[in-house]
Amino acid sequence: MRKAREAGEHDYETIVRSAKEFTEESGLGLHFDEAHARATIWNSIHHPEVDVVVADDDYGNPVGGFFMSYENDWTVERLGYVTKFYVFPHARRTRIPLVLVKGIVEVAIKRGASRIFASATAAMGEEVEQSFVRLFGREGFKPLGRFVVKELINGQIRTQSPSPAPSASPSCDNKIINNSII
Repeated sequence: MRKAREAGEHDYETIVRSAKEFTEESGLGLHFDEAHARATIWNSIHHPEVDVVVADDDYGNPVGGFFMSYENDWTVERLGYVTKFYVFPHARRTRIPLVLVKGIVEVAIKRGASRIFASATAAMGEEVEQSFVRLFGREGFKPLGRFVVKELINGQIRTQSPSPAPSASPSCDNKIINNSII
């Protein structure tokens, strides 16, 4: 049986490609920033408090993965947060998604997490969200509320269509975890 595995530097390009596809598929109208994505992914692969895990197809190529961070800022319990979860479209109706969910549970146990939080990305559609809940339910996850978001532009409430993405990439600092999935 396939197992999820820790991603390494050799998986970097595939993870960058999955980030681009994830952004384009999200339905949120976001603009992919390759330079920032590359820095964030590289830092995540090397960050001691982040697990970047992939699952391979029969040929050894990564076809899905997740990012999970941990915290216990004000609780005794250590909490795991799945901040990214993506499976390439051609691998979605295979065992890969379930392999990844099992991998989430395995790495969280190894890290001493008492709870794992995961959320389907907003704006992917009701069918995707329901599939996500069913998939995670197969490993004992329970629904807990809905995801909410408020869009702001330059610190102001957004009242009109977004303008095109800026051509310059924002700088990427070492704080790469924000415990939200949007």
